[in-house]
Amino acid sequence: MRFLLLFFCFFLSSCVENLIHISVFSNGTYTIKYNSIGDKKDLEDNDFIHPTDSENLYWVSSIQKKESTQFEALNTWEKETILKTPTKEKLIFSNSDNMQYYIEVEKRDYYFYSDYVFKSTIKSLEIDKKYSNINQYLKVDEDNLSWLIPSKEYIIKSSIEDYRMFSNESDIFFERLNNQLSTYIEYAKDKELEEKFNKNSSLIIEDAFRPILDSLPKNFFKDLKPKIDQFEKEFEKNTALMLDSFTFSVSLPGKLYKNNSDDFLNGDNIIYWNFDFDDIAFKDFKMFAHSREVDSFKIQSLIILVILILSVAIWKQSKKK
Repeated sequence: MRFLLLFFCFFLSSCVENLIHISVFSNGTYTIKYNSIGDKKDLEDNDFIHPTDSENLYWVSSIQKKESTQFEALNTWEKETILKTPTKEKLIFSNSDNMQYYIEVEKRDYYFYSDYVFKSTIKSLEIDKKYSNINQYLKVDEDNLSWLIPSKEYIIKSSIEDYRMFSNESDIFFERLNNQLSTYIEYAKDKELEEKFNKNSSLIIEDAFRPILDSLPKNFFKDLKPKIDQFEKEFEKNTALMLDSFTFSVSLPGKLYKNNSDDFLNGDNIIYWNFDFDDIAFKDFKMFAHSREVDSFKIQSLIILVILILSVAIWKQSKKK
């Protein structure tokens, strides 16, 4: 995807490999282990974070430098986080500053067997909805920065809309802001001044609204900045996820019944899903697996009971003769 390449060329110099393994036990509980490998700074950013202690769940986390090899860079670190005790809870990671997802494991007991169901969904980044005009820029050359304009335009307009909700300014005032912003953007496009958007949106909006500075409220830029920072943080999260890769793996009791995985080890009942930015940029990434564990003892007992009943019936029949 060109969008990925564009961000890669401009923002990123390293990537993080994230491995998440879920082990499901026969009693329906499960544990999770996270391993992230990459540059230490990238491991500590907020695009994808390891879980931390909560009211009911406790985690053990460590980070250490890996020995360099011919396949790994000199400054490669590994962060590992493990759930201390198994849980049956549905885990929901809903902080919009990070990658959002949930993990759910369910055990369904029947008389002769038990079903185990694993479900997880990685929430879409909704790039096409947030940066609504970005599609027309996906096929430009990698060194072309024209994609920055619709991205920053979204941030600024969304920030102004949030500001508007708590403002006493008139509709005419906000119409004037939008007109001035549109004029500024069209001028930048016409003159090919995309580099003017290669900075924080707070600086862009000050430049865009300089011609109408006298008509702005006294603390306009100060009041608007927290709202811009919020959208800029989300933008940084999305760009930071550009070169991250993810592998979810799940081990389930019993025999695999249904799944939508990329690959699995049949002998070990380990199922794998691999995804990256492209897979979550425009839509949710859904994972599903279903296994069945048969209670051999109950089935054998039933067979023995049936054989005994038939044997007694045959014996009684033979006595009558």
